[in-house]
Amino acid sequence: MPTYLFVYGTLRPGQAAWPRLAPHARGAEPAWCHGRLVAFPAGYPGVVLGGDRRVHGELVELIDPEAAWPALDVYEGDAYARVERAVETVRGPVTAWIYELRSPALAARGAPVPGGAWSGSDPAGRTSRPGDD
Repeated sequence: MPTYLFVYGTLRPGQAAWPRLAPHARGAEPAWCHGRLVAFPAGYPGVVLGGDRRVHGELVELIDPEAAWPALDVYEGDAYARVERAVETVRGPVTAWIYELRSPALAARGAPVPGGAWSGSDPAGRTSRPGDD
């Protein structure tokens, strides 16, 4: 059974951190989940799952999840928890892992992303994550 990761920010194809995920990816397709997407001034988004809003991103099939998780968990840091949820694709619902913000207080510091589709990147190329400061 394939293992999937839903990405909505810097790990998306074409974004700054995609090279971290690309060696572990078999492919990506458009997908969405229910949640609230916020953006931080440092150039990173975060998601709080649930509700009736949509968060748009890509569903990535992982070649070897056990090899991918250690590096991805370190990249996401303590501000995010890897959780399993249903995401929607054109072929129907799929269960996938998603990195969700752990802290409602941290999420409250982010700016809502209209339409639920993040497309920015940090022009300074920072590698720190929200909550690291």
